[in-house]
Amino acid sequence: MPKQKGIEKNHLELPERINPDTGVKFQMYDERPKNPKEDGTYYPQDGRIFSKYKNHKEYTRYRMERWVIPVPEFCIECRDTFMSVSKGRKRCKVHRGRKIRRTEKVVTKWLKENKKPCECSISVGERTGCKGATKSLDKFPPFSETYAPFNINSRFPLYCDDCAVEVRFSHWMLNRYKGHISPDDYYEMVDKYGDKCQICGTKEKSRPKQEEKEGYAPAKHWNIEHQHHSPFKIRGLTCFRCNWGLGDFRDDPEIMKKAIKYLQETPYKGGKPYKNSNKTYPDPSVGFDPEKEPII
Repeated sequence: MPKQKGIEKNHLELPERINPDTGVKFQMYDERPKNPKEDGTYYPQDGRIFSKYKNHKEYTRYRMERWVIPVPEFCIECRDTFMSVSKGRKRCKVHRGRKIRRTEKVVTKWLKENKKPCECSISVGERTGCKGATKSLDKFPPFSETYAPFNINSRFPLYCDDCAVEVRFSHWMLNRYKGHISPDDYYEMVDKYGDKCQICGTKEKSRPKQEEKEGYAPAKHWNIEHQHHSPFKIRGLTCFRCNWGLGDFRDDPEIMKKAIKYLQETPYKGGKPYKNSNKTYPDPSVGFDPEKEPII
């Protein structure tokens, strides 16, 4: 295999110890297990949390485990305090991605089987139903032929197609609304209002007409409708047409009341015929039925 950036070298290929409490490998932020190891010894209950596996300089049976003193940090998605392995971490255990080490053994296995697990976070996996399942490489975004020979992360994307859309939406929401609404808040609103537009009640997530003509993929999320003037407030979830309509009415209830009154009034029923025309027109005072007397 040609040398590629991103592949971790591990000449000893040591196994990683299994967490006695969960039966799987240790994950970041795991607490000290209370059950004994395979040799009967116990972990010290000193309040430390698991950070990562490390390689030994000399041969041992397992890779070394790094346990650190937890540091309180603030999660930008659930907006709650969590105990982190180091300063600067922005996501808790539920919202952080589960990236897999790209060793030569792992990469060779993925290429041979033509499939790999999705490395989405627990929260994203719950939303999409993926839950970190192993999928064919065809279910992942296409890689760039330019960078794939040099960077292994370009050849093996972290997220499958569905999770990649959800991750982009979460990042866009955090950057666009600056903490006024998080992905957890969004899905809480979706469940509260029955996954439909809060104005017209439709369950169809629409796009602008121009994007539909250009062949964009169907929308997968609702528009986040918010108050444009100060103070900034999130009002609810709407379809694109209702969100666009509120903007056309300039978010002014008085203008919308006038529009409702206008629609409820008796419509104008006709006008004067064109000059120099031999065609006959229905009496404007009586009106006409478009189905029986279509306009030509």
